[in-house]
Amino acid sequence: MFSSPNALGDKLRSAKYLTDETVLWIVYLAAKMRRPILIEGPPGCGKTELAYAVAKAADTHVERLQCYMGINEEKAIGKFDEALQKLYLESSPAQSGGEWEALRQELHGLSFFIEGPLLRALLQEEKPCVLLVDEIDKVDQEFEALLLEVLSVWQLSIPKFGTITARTIPFVVLTSNEERRIGDGKLNLLPFDALRDSAGSYVLESHIVTYAPSATVLHLLRRTSAEESLSMSLVGVGGAVYSGTAGDRTPVEVAAADLFGLEGVTFPKLPGSKQEVQSIGSIIKGPNELLLDTDATEAAFKALPLEDFRILHLAVHGVANTEFPDRAALVMGTSPATPDDGLLQVREIRDLPLRTDLVVLSACETGSGKLLGAEGIASLERAFLLAGAKSVVASLWTADDIFTIALMKRFYQHLVAGSDNGSALRQAKLDLLQQFGDQALPTYWAGFTLVGEGSISNFK
Repeated sequence: MFSSPNALGDKLRSAKYLTDETVLWIVYLAAKMRRPILIEGPPGCGKTELAYAVAKAADTHVERLQCYMGINEEKAIGKFDEALQKLYLESSPAQSGGEWEALRQELHGLSFFIEGPLLRALLQEEKPCVLLVDEIDKVDQEFEALLLEVLSVWQLSIPKFGTITARTIPFVVLTSNEERRIGDGKLNLLPFDALRDSAGSYVLESHIVTYAPSATVLHLLRRTSAEESLSMSLVGVGGAVYSGTAGDRTPVEVAAADLFGLEGVTFPKLPGSKQEVQSIGSIIKGPNELLLDTDATEAAFKALPLEDFRILHLAVHGVANTEFPDRAALVMGTSPATPDDGLLQVREIRDLPLRTDLVVLSACETGSGKLLGAEGIASLERAFLLAGAKSVVASLWTADDIFTIALMKRFYQHLVAGSDNGSALRQAKLDLLQQFGDQALPTYWAGFTLVGEGSISNFK
C-alpha cells in the first residue's frame, strides 16, 4: 500500500493530515504486516479521521462499520433480500427436476444478497479499501469474537451461500471511546498455538506465541533488561501439605472457605508437584532454594530474599473469586508459628520485592472443582508483573501430572541450553508432540502460556 514511511508521510500531508513519527510508523507497519490498528480516545478527538486520511493517501475508499449496543452479524455482513428473491421466483417460468436446484443456488447467490460493510470490504477486487470499525467498545463479546475471527483469517461464512475469502486484504482501523482489551472474555482461555492452519498443522509448529496485558506493558518490560546481578537461581515450591479429605481440613482450607465462600473446600494433594520441583532443581545448577512438603508454606516463601532469585517455580493450587478477581491466591501450606493463612493473595504478590526474569505457576486449580478461569489467572499474572517479574508462565487449566512434569523438565532443559523463555516453552511443547505423537493432545500442553517478555535468555 505504501512503499516507505517517508512516502506515507508525504501522502498523509497531501491529505492534510499531520502526524508524528510514532503514528507514522504504526500506520506503515500495520499496512505492511496487514494488521489492524486500534485507536482509543474520547469522542471527538479525531479517531476516525486517520482512517479517512489513510484512504485518501492510498487513493481508495472507506467502508465504515458503525458499532452500537445490540449490533448483530446481519448488520455487519448483510442479509438475503427476501422480497427480491420472492419476486424473481414468481417471475421465473415453471421449473422441474434439476432446474430447481440451479434456481435455488441462483437465489442464494450474492446477486440477491444485501452486502454489509464487512462483506463489501472483503469483496474489493483490485485495490484494498480501508475498513473502519467505529466504536468497537459498544459491542458484546459474541460480536467482538466474530470480528476478531474475520480479521484473523480474512474469511466469513454466509448460511446457504458458503465461505467467502477476502479478494484483497483491507487496511483496518478499530476505534474505541474507552480503553479496553481486544480479545477479552472467553478468548483469554484460548491458547492460540493450539489452533491449526489450513494444512492441519498447529500454529505452534511455525510460530512462537507469547502474550502481554497490553502493548504498553510489553514496551516497558522490554526496556528493562534481564538482571545480570542476581545471585540465586531458583525458588521451587511443591508438595505442599493439603488434607485432600472433607473431614480433616487444614488451616489453609478453612481460610479459603471463609475468604472465597467455598463451603467444605478441600484441595487434592499434588504428589507430582514435589517430583516436578526436584527434577527442575537438578537441571538448574547454582544456588537454589526448594521448599517441599511441610516446608512449602507461605511464611517460608515470603521469608526468602526473593529479590535475589532469577526464577520462581510454584507448583501449588490456586483459588479465585469471580466477583472479586483481586482476591485470587496461590495456596501454600501453613505454619503454626506464624500468622500467615497459607493464601498468597494478589495484594500480597504485588508487594513482593521481585527482580525475577521468570515466574512459573504450573499447577493452578481451585477447591470444590471450580475453574480458576481467565480473571483469576490474569490477576495472578498481572500481580507478579507488577511486583517486578518480567514474564509469567501459567496454565489456563489443570493438566495431567505426567505431561506437566515432562513439559516442565524439557522447558528448563531448553532454558539452560540458552533458549529464551518463549522459544524454550515452544520447543518443550514440540518435544511432547514428537515423543507422544497423537497421545499428546492439546489439553495436555496448550494450556501453558507465557505472558510478558518472552525473549529473555536466563542462561546464556
